[in-house]
Amino acid sequence: MGDTGTADFVGRQGELRVLDDALNRARRGQPAIVLVEGSAGVGKTALVRRFLSGSTNVRSLWASGDEGEIGLEFGVIEQLWAALPPSVTETRTAASGVDSLAVGADLLATIGMLEQQAPVVLVVDDLHWADAASARALLFAVRRLRRDEILVVLAARPDALGRFGDGWRRTLADGELTRLIQVGGLDSVEVGELAAAHGQALVPHDGERLRAHTAGNPLYISELLAELPAGALQSGALELPAPRSYASSVLTRVGRLSPSAQSLVAAAAVLGGRPPLRVAALICAADNPLAAAEEAAGAGLLLITDGPSGTEIGFVHPLMRVATYDNLSGPQRRALHRAAAGLFESPSSFRHRVAATGGVDARLAAQLRAAAAHELADGALSSAAKYLALACRVEPDPTAADLCLYRAVEILLVAGEVHAADAYAEQVRARPASAYRRYVTALLNTPNGGLDWAVTELRAVIEQTSPDADPDLYARAASALAYLYATLGDDEQTIAWARRARTVPDRAMIADSLTRQALAWSYARLGRFSQSLAMLVNLAPENARPMAFETELRAVRGVVRNWSGDLPGALADLHAVEGWVRNGHPVTDISLVYASLAEAEFRSGAWDAAATHIELALSLAEDLDYGWYLSYTHSVAAHLYAARGADGYATVHADAARRTAGAGPVAEGLAYAALAEAHRAWALRDWPAVSVALRPLHEAIGKSAADYPNLVLWRYRLAEAWIGQDKVGEALGLLDQAPRAPWGGAHRADRVRLYALALQRRGDRTAARDAFAAEMAHMQDTPATFAEALLALDFGRLLIETGQFAAAATPLRAAREKLHLLGATRLQDACDVALRTCGADSDGVPHAAPRLDALTPREQVVARLVANGATNREVAADLYLSVKGVEYHLGNIFPKLGITSRRQLRSVVDNRSQPNP
Repeated sequence: MGDTGTADFVGRQGELRVLDDALNRARRGQPAIVLVEGSAGVGKTALVRRFLSGSTNVRSLWASGDEGEIGLEFGVIEQLWAALPPSVTETRTAASGVDSLAVGADLLATIGMLEQQAPVVLVVDDLHWADAASARALLFAVRRLRRDEILVVLAARPDALGRFGDGWRRTLADGELTRLIQVGGLDSVEVGELAAAHGQALVPHDGERLRAHTAGNPLYISELLAELPAGALQSGALELPAPRSYASSVLTRVGRLSPSAQSLVAAAAVLGGRPPLRVAALICAADNPLAAAEEAAGAGLLLITDGPSGTEIGFVHPLMRVATYDNLSGPQRRALHRAAAGLFESPSSFRHRVAATGGVDARLAAQLRAAAAHELADGALSSAAKYLALACRVEPDPTAADLCLYRAVEILLVAGEVHAADAYAEQVRARPASAYRRYVTALLNTPNGGLDWAVTELRAVIEQTSPDADPDLYARAASALAYLYATLGDDEQTIAWARRARTVPDRAMIADSLTRQALAWSYARLGRFSQSLAMLVNLAPENARPMAFETELRAVRGVVRNWSGDLPGALADLHAVEGWVRNGHPVTDISLVYASLAEAEFRSGAWDAAATHIELALSLAEDLDYGWYLSYTHSVAAHLYAARGADGYATVHADAARRTAGAGPVAEGLAYAALAEAHRAWALRDWPAVSVALRPLHEAIGKSAADYPNLVLWRYRLAEAWIGQDKVGEALGLLDQAPRAPWGGAHRADRVRLYALALQRRGDRTAARDAFAAEMAHMQDTPATFAEALLALDFGRLLIETGQFAAAATPLRAAREKLHLLGATRLQDACDVALRTCGADSDGVPHAAPRLDALTPREQVVARLVANGATNREVAADLYLSVKGVEYHLGNIFPKLGITSRRQLRSVVDNRSQPNP
């Protein structure tokens, strides 16, 4: 049997049933993952192939990891692309420097198109040898499946997927989504069946002997059966010969081939994967390559398939390639790599050129460093790191070689590829002690929570050097230290160390970017916005390709502008980053970008757009394991849903903000959690609960996150609660301490409204009325923002309280119209109550789409996009879903709303902007 195919497949009926059950589940719109786990040669591939051969009316995609291509970025994804018909391949080709999120979104869209024709079975064999970029893209696509007719089958060796990180671990441990098949050895009956397939009939006793001798491993059994003469296993008096190593068996087969076939097999081993036959033939100069390939296939070594590049060849089992490659002599291996390098242009040829050197090559090392510099400047950080790691292998100067390794690790860590960087940790530790090694070792420990230790180590590195002795290392260490202090919320130290780093002229791009980000964050937290934004100038325009780190820097600028109240600038920056990310340019935390975009949209009155983007931020944070800013993200959601009167969802997010407060900077997380709970209680006018929620921030004034500009609203919330509890003096004192609008979403109308409410609470209704009236005149009696609508509502209530019923109707109607457009249902209802009190009607303004309240927040997002004319495919692209996922949502939306068409859906959604007939 082995992993060769299905002709001599035996047993595994229980495993096949698990796969069949998972496929049936997928056919019903319940996507599933099956992890087929087992040691080398135990039959994982054969099991999956047999399953596919018996599955009807499915569309299968197959890709395999390859040990020789583990550093080939998106190599596995490219195999999936190559297997698609041209009519379906409407995605970009995964390429160097493209973000895994964008590639994963393309994969999701592609399999979504395929499943319109038939259920899809996506297989990745030898996942443990997949490149990291493909693994990230695949994980993103898998975790975004909803009601898709898709089965994902993964084959891997036991405990071999740890390098892909916690996201894969959690997904594969999800019992609702993933089934595990542990493939073990064959039992004695199955061994007998396998022997019979090889032409040898065994009695049960001999079958058990062979099973015990090989641990039931079908690959080893097949090799032993091929080695022994006919009838040798029937002799119970003889001891079974010790099976030769698998590699020896493979090499014996290779040795029996003709010289031409041996050369072709060697070329296939050097190329790896499934190369075109014509390419392998050019490398080994085969006269009749097809005949040679057929000879090797007849020996059970190669498979011949039709691929997008014509006839392709590949080893039957990855271990065969390893055995063949390892057996090549040094000169033969180098010659074949040299020939392969001649067929490809740089950078595709670099891997073969490095392997062809057999030692050091200063010229090649220089070319690799130049290629790395080009990729780094272009924002392709993973490729830059790969070329530096290759340069390390051929650089003749040991110090320069070490530097290549250190910079490769540094780039990977800055790119967020923690597990890829960890793969070099042993190499780093094996290098001679130096300040540079200490610097990189400190960086390697930061992702695991060792921030304080890393700070100590980086300070020690800086003490070992100076801007004069080693300006490059000094700038890198000082900028990394500044960035860590910014992460820890120590703005004084951040600014001090960033300034030191900036004293070094011609700093490395990484050092310059980290310094600019660190200073921008710290200046912004201190309210020094002009200095913060000065760190973020001269960035690429929205319609241009961003250079290295510009996506990150523009994301920071968008957040800072949102904090400062420059909402048009914030929206422009954050939309630009969103566009760049969708085009494949990476950013460290896309969920933060969407959360900040949602907050800026909420503050500018685009609440439907805010709802779309906050739900997207939350779902991406969940699927991409971005927990650092989750408390903030949930706080934005709590504020939006509280303002809209969706108390249940506001409570859910306030609770989630509290639970996730420790995932990132603790003080900031706790502050956002407190504000989220305050928003929830404020919407219910539960003033004691608001006071309790915000007590920690009040007690922390002058310390930590309580004074961050983006958290300004807590003072307004607490002041209103105190006014409601007759603590007017304390409330006015708190307002006097609050920064002036427009920081942190505060609005001029917020301050005026609270001062007027304080005067009203004190009994000075005339002064309160004058304050309200002056602000109404300032906004020409037409509220343009949520804060102004609240002011108009409270002004109307005051006028009712003073018996001015006719006058009250004007601000109440104006408030109601704005609140209706925003979808603030409870507050719109409050306007209706007040209007009825003064004997007025609502002047034709309808109620705020109560039927939409029957939908979940994510269903409401889909409903609004569809009502605005988006196709299912466009909605899927906007929300990083498959088309089936959108169809599933619509399948819930229509019955809940009692409608049957998109036109009816448009009518339901549009009643917020259309008056009742």
